[in-house]
Amino acid sequence: MDTPTEKEPGPHKKTLPGWLWWSLLGVGLYVLDQVSKLWIVHRFPLNYLNEKAQKYAYLPDFPGFHHVNADGTLDFATNAHVPAADLAQFQDLNPNTVEALNKLRELEPISFLDGAVNITRVHNTGVAFGLGNGTAWSSYLFLAIPVLAIVALIVLYRKNFFHTAWLKLAYVLLLAGVAGNLTDRLMQGFLIPYEQPHGFFTKLMNGYVVDFIDVTIPLFNYRWPAFNVADSCIFVAAIIFFIASIFSARKKEEKPS
Repeated sequence: MDTPTEKEPGPHKKTLPGWLWWSLLGVGLYVLDQVSKLWIVHRFPLNYLNEKAQKYAYLPDFPGFHHVNADGTLDFATNAHVPAADLAQFQDLNPNTVEALNKLRELEPISFLDGAVNITRVHNTGVAFGLGNGTAWSSYLFLAIPVLAIVALIVLYRKNFFHTAWLKLAYVLLLAGVAGNLTDRLMQGFLIPYEQPHGFFTKLMNGYVVDFIDVTIPLFNYRWPAFNVADSCIFVAAIIFFIASIFSARKKEEKPS
């Protein structure tokens, strides 16, 4: 009687290593962040009025450009109309010129949901919620912090801190987000037209993060500070870390002493 023969094992299916999937996700998010920002810079170019506002921003008595109304009158950072007599001292900042008003239309935000969601262009030299935006020290501090953050993330990864799938996802999101905003700070200063006559270091220090998603929370009528894809990655990573810490604390409590 013939003994039953063992079945030959089927062909082994090759699967991509896990690190490759995480790398593809991180690179994909980084590319999405950079492509969206490049489109924003192209779609909302720095216009005549913004260039003049940057020029006048260094004058001690200049109140700060804020907005141009449909009728051509200027609002400044005080949210008040500047009297014609005061505006007369800034001869080439006349908002009634055809050139200025035509270029201004290019900067009209793309609105959705009755203005609750807008796509626009915001320069942020600070961090989340505009902290430090426009200050003299922000360019130095917030250029160094993301570099240190990336180094810290890589060190923690090598120490196997991100040992679960959720923590690995948070790691990828954080790395992509921090790298995306760091790229802005390193590159955007070199793309500003009125900075071209300046030297390398000046352009580098005038870098900024491109924010473009402007959302108003309906129930509270709260206008959330503008953000971008990189900021979203960092925000989601923070939520994952928070939830993971809660579950980790519960597991420690459930362990018998």
